[in-house]
Amino acid sequence: MDSNAPPDKAPTARLMTSGTIAATAVQRFCRQCLQAEPAPDFPGPELLRLDVVQEYLYAQLFAPDAQDGESRLPPAYALRVLKTLVGKIEDSIDDWDEHGISDNLMGCLANSHASGSQAAALADAVKKNRVVYYVSALETEPSPSNTDASAPTITLLENRATIAAAGTTGIRTWEAALHLGAHLCEHRDVVAGKRVLELGAGTGYVSILCAKHLGAAACLATDGSPEVVEGLPANVQLNGPKASVVEARELYWGPSPPADWSDWSQGGFDTILGADITFDARDMPDLLATIRWCLSNGASGASGGEKTVIIAATERNRKTFETFVQLAAEAFDVEDVAFPVPPRASQAGPFYSDAVPIHICRLQLRDAARRKQ
Repeated sequence: MDSNAPPDKAPTARLMTSGTIAATAVQRFCRQCLQAEPAPDFPGPELLRLDVVQEYLYAQLFAPDAQDGESRLPPAYALRVLKTLVGKIEDSIDDWDEHGISDNLMGCLANSHASGSQAAALADAVKKNRVVYYVSALETEPSPSNTDASAPTITLLENRATIAAAGTTGIRTWEAALHLGAHLCEHRDVVAGKRVLELGAGTGYVSILCAKHLGAAACLATDGSPEVVEGLPANVQLNGPKASVVEARELYWGPSPPADWSDWSQGGFDTILGADITFDARDMPDLLATIRWCLSNGASGASGGEKTVIIAATERNRKTFETFVQLAAEAFDVEDVAFPVPPRASQAGPFYSDAVPIHICRLQLRDAARRKQ
């Protein structure tokens, strides 16, 4: 055996084989970072000290993108994560003759410092950044490599650090949209081959999920904010040809449809979806009037079956949620479907808070429910 041959790194590389505990921990961290999660779960020190893990993290998170030369993460977020990561790597090393810190990571950190943390923070605050959501509920058997290249994803331009801007909360994806998406992944028949209407679409996560991964025939993503609607086509385009069946339009809730509604309303809707659209009790009567009009427009859905309405409501305030149920019950049968938020520790993507309940509510016009009986 040649004594000058480089050491065999195969045993270390095999740590990153998909399905191993090491790969799962590293993959989870990468997915959380690509989703710009504020507090990602860093891998343990026994992993961070390894060259193969450090280079994998650099390649997945910090290496310049081939198209625009930038990191895949928002600038200020990338700097914060990188500083913490390098600190944790340093703390993990007990033998500097055997282990070290990646030159790539250190170079990236130096460049980020040179660019300035204040400038990066300002950029994050005013600019929409690319955010990647992994849809783990749709994953098949893991591939031999741990690249995540074939995992189902949704990519959006949004600002995860901002709650509201320009009078709208639709510039970021909220927990209810992610939870509604998880529910739809388990009940694909609600969407597959159907014409879908989304109310309060925001970034378009739900509509794009339905089109790109769940086989919707067509999706109309609506929102009351012109700025939000203008931004939706860019998010649709980011997700490839399957998402192209998503169309974006302005829609102000109320008992009457807009003047330019005829082309869609004549085709009918099979499924009506909404996520985090019940947070303001003042809007609830108009929201319910819109849903009622959509359900009353034809005895059945476009495909001939019963129409389905599913609303995901985050319970930030119990009284507000109860008000929605009470108002909805005046005209609808309301079913609070048992679909609890999974514990955060068990989530593999997308990641969202399990601190408050998110209700999955099915609505059916009471007259339609009686006919069905």
